[in-house]
Amino acid sequence: MTRISYGIFALWLAAAAFVTVGSAQPGESNVQREADTKFVSKFVEKLDARLKGKSVGFTFFASYKNRVAQGSTGGDARRAPDPNPRKMTVDDKFNIASVSKTITAAAVLKLLSDKGISVDTPVYTYLPTDWKLGNNFKTITFRELLTHRSGIRCGGDVSYAELKQCALDGVTSVNKAKQQYNNSNFGLFRIIIGLMTSPPFTSSPGRPAPDSRFSTYYSLRYLDYVRTNLFRPARLTGIDARPADSNPALTYQFPGPTRAGEDFGDCTELSGSQGWNMSSKQLAMFMDTLVNTERILPAAVLKQMKDDQLGWYRDATTVPGITSYEHTGYYPGKDGNGNVFNGGELNSAMFTFSNGLSVAVIINSQLGPGLGVPQEVKAALKDALK
Repeated sequence: MTRISYGIFALWLAAAAFVTVGSAQPGESNVQREADTKFVSKFVEKLDARLKGKSVGFTFFASYKNRVAQGSTGGDARRAPDPNPRKMTVDDKFNIASVSKTITAAAVLKLLSDKGISVDTPVYTYLPTDWKLGNNFKTITFRELLTHRSGIRCGGDVSYAELKQCALDGVTSVNKAKQQYNNSNFGLFRIIIGLMTSPPFTSSPGRPAPDSRFSTYYSLRYLDYVRTNLFRPARLTGIDARPADSNPALTYQFPGPTRAGEDFGDCTELSGSQGWNMSSKQLAMFMDTLVNTERILPAAVLKQMKDDQLGWYRDATTVPGITSYEHTGYYPGKDGNGNVFNGGELNSAMFTFSNGLSVAVIINSQLGPGLGVPQEVKAALKDALK
């Protein structure tokens, strides 16, 4: 188990366990900073105790009011039979799965705000002009995609070809009347953001390009937009939609069987709904910057994101007096009968609480029976507030 604490303005400096780097910020008393640090340390201690020994490995990071930050890890990032086995660190990156949706939502809201476009604007004019749109598809708005109320019921892997077919399939008014989570809602934003920020990709006359060329073009522009307009203001670098390290952290089965791990590969052309490879530290820092500064979104736009639950979910019941905005991610490792179908399982989650605490958690396997990341994080917060 490793616990690491950082001053918020020196997060990329090496630090010893439970050492806070940096002095009090302007307008902040030493007494207040000590109280903040004590609260974060207590939360980290409580959550660490709840996660320790209940998975192959875990990494989590907590950032408080853009002032105090601290993380903890346990278990293995890589283990045999994979080469170069090692323990987990707060800098280990994983494919954060559907937690990527909150990042995509923030990107969409920033883009709409900068262009003066309402979230209630239909999205079809921002799709490739050669796509054929089925029944009712032209009625779908940005808000409906952001809240999974578009009526889309497509399956598949949110590839360019599948999203194109999804648009052709159309939606029904019955399905639009019912909220239902679907990855295609956010997969479409990869194409929409690419088109809204770049000239449309065109084929040479008489030589139509395959879908793969369109897919790569728009995917890379989505990634570039997020890096430039969201990650850079949060002072985050080195983030991609594929494993970037030569020996990346992997996911495994827990408690078994013992087998080679899984990193879930290059998700560049499946991004938007999934795929960002980030550490728990990077994700917590992103969330802290998003909600406690205006470097990413203006205050009014962030308020709309919270009030309308655009790209995340609100919970105001679990922790008395505190509201949480949150999203989880999941790549399953076994089916309901225990049959293994991925090398490993991933459970990710991010939370930003109304008291100023932002938390990111990544578990690189199944979490112990009867346990869930949201319930463990919120139980730790309740304990820390006592």
